[in-house]
Amino acid sequence: MRCDKRSAPVCRDIERGFYTFDVDAVRKNFSQWRNCEIIVGAIPETLPRVRSDRIAFLPLDLNCSPPEVAAIEALWDHLAPGAFVLLDDYAYIGYRSQKLGMDAFARECDLAVLSLPTGQGLIIKPAVGAPTQCQSRQLPPTHFSTSKCTKARDSK
Repeated sequence: MRCDKRSAPVCRDIERGFYTFDVDAVRKNFSQWRNCEIIVGAIPETLPRVRSDRIAFLPLDLNCSPPEVAAIEALWDHLAPGAFVLLDDYAYIGYRSQKLGMDAFARECDLAVLSLPTGQGLIIKPAVGAPTQCQSRQLPPTHFSTSKCTKARDSK
């Protein structure tokens, strides 16, 4: 990763060990959980490799709106009825693009996003039989450039 003024905070986090590119270290960190599979690669290209078909809790914290929206679009049909989708940066200052992206997804699916006092958002997948526009149809693919994620964060 090339570090410049815009990416300096991420570079500092990498130097401190907050993020890693060492796949073996990640596998070791998750080795105590039997039902965990590490999928290496970028989002959304890796999403078709997700084999879970009954997801009850989907936390989205990618710090970048386009792959977060791509993830919820790709995984929506895998969510169990009543599943929680936790949007980490939904209403957090400096991450307005996450709110706009998820609001657009929710609007298209006739869903509501609950804005939490923590700055997070919550979507609950409706129960079986509850009408939503997202059920029984394929959502259009999200097209994005990962370079959008390296740009400076939104202003308040």
